[in-house]
Amino acid sequence: MYDSIDSAHDGTIDVFFDGAPGHPGAITAIAFVGKPETAPSELPVLTGRTREELARDYGEPIGSSPIRQGWQYPYSRNGVVAQMRGGKTYEYGVSRRAK
Repeated sequence: MYDSIDSAHDGTIDVFFDGAPGHPGAITAIAFVGKPETAPSELPVLTGRTREELARDYGEPIGSSPIRQGWQYPYSRNGVVAQMRGGKTYEYGVSRRAK
């Protein structure tokens, strides 16, 4: 996990694995959460975007999983994933789940 909190970098990059705790397997997703202006320059800024905006730009989600009450996890065929709450993107990245 990359976690940099200072005046220039206020965000976290999470790496998700498919293995058990203490025995990580393959990487399944990489995601960013933080202030939009601090996202790595290689990432498009998706924070705050709606599901409709994501579908227009990255394709209609092929699935969505509830994370917990009020949160959704839509994922697209091209690998774009988002954690959404209140209809807005909170965390986003890429995943192999859609493959």
